[in-house]
Amino acid sequence: MTTYHKFVWARRITSLAVFSALLCWVLSSCEQDKLCYDHNHPNELIVYFTWEEVYEESPASMFLYLFPDTPGKNVLKREFAGNEKGRCNISARVGYDAITFNSDIRNIVVKNANNRDSLLITTCEATVIDKLGLSVSKLPVSKKVGSQRFLSEPEYLFIDRSDEKIYVDSPGDEKTEIHRSFAPQKEYCTYHIIINNVLNPTKVASGIAASISGLSSGIFAWSGKKSTEAVMVPFAVSLDTDKATINGSMTCFGRVDNTSVKNILTIYTTLCNGEKFSFDYDVTEQILNAADPYNVEIVLKELPVPNAINASGMKPDVDDWQGVDVPVKM
Repeated sequence: MTTYHKFVWARRITSLAVFSALLCWVLSSCEQDKLCYDHNHPNELIVYFTWEEVYEESPASMFLYLFPDTPGKNVLKREFAGNEKGRCNISARVGYDAITFNSDIRNIVVKNANNRDSLLITTCEATVIDKLGLSVSKLPVSKKVGSQRFLSEPEYLFIDRSDEKIYVDSPGDEKTEIHRSFAPQKEYCTYHIIINNVLNPTKVASGIAASISGLSSGIFAWSGKKSTEAVMVPFAVSLDTDKATINGSMTCFGRVDNTSVKNILTIYTTLCNGEKFSFDYDVTEQILNAADPYNVEIVLKELPVPNAINASGMKPDVDDWQGVDVPVKM
């Protein structure tokens, strides 16, 4: 055997010895249970969603947020298709608080998602009113409202939280499967608007808008408390010319928990000659005294659309709104 072949043979033996030593170390590192206590083996969490109390709703997808109680661990966010079941991996020996809510909410915005107590479910800024294409920035705001923002409708929202820590103690290498059930509850309100006796209904052009002020901007998912920020939510309503009535409905997070804040319903109308009128109603009492705060009916007796026609012959300015404060007649 030449010197070169001896060198190659020795290098192979050395490499084999090093590889064997590394393999033995890897295989033995989890051989004893006491060594595995320091390892966070993943375990499978299977969650189930039940809808007995809100059986009429059927969300298309669900969010699950898991907040660990161990420093250095990240918040886990998962989204599941459907509304019946979902599964994900969690670490052993880590306690999790869970928040779940439907993720198919139109215009949804989730803020402060890395903090259990401050996670806020809200909606995006309103720019146009659906069904009308009317720019919100052009709408007048009552002096009674102040500087509240326009936010979009939340459509619908169902939330549930864990009532105890989700925790698994898994000292071995086998993955543990744990099960948890959630029953999301309704966390949004529907306001129905009815205005009877619309004066001069034929003077009104098609496409009537509305807004309600003094509404909460969102829900803190863990506590279920409403945000204290008061906002306006715009929406479309319809006019039945034959019956001289206005009907409409909108969804929101409910009014803010502040008795000094007023709920002003504003109806925005454009007459056939181009004149624009906004009619303000204080509907605070109807909302506060509703039998069901999640399903409120606001009924008013008159919309005083003027019969007068602009006699100047000049076309009104597109931003020239005439405000009318209407006493509430229920």
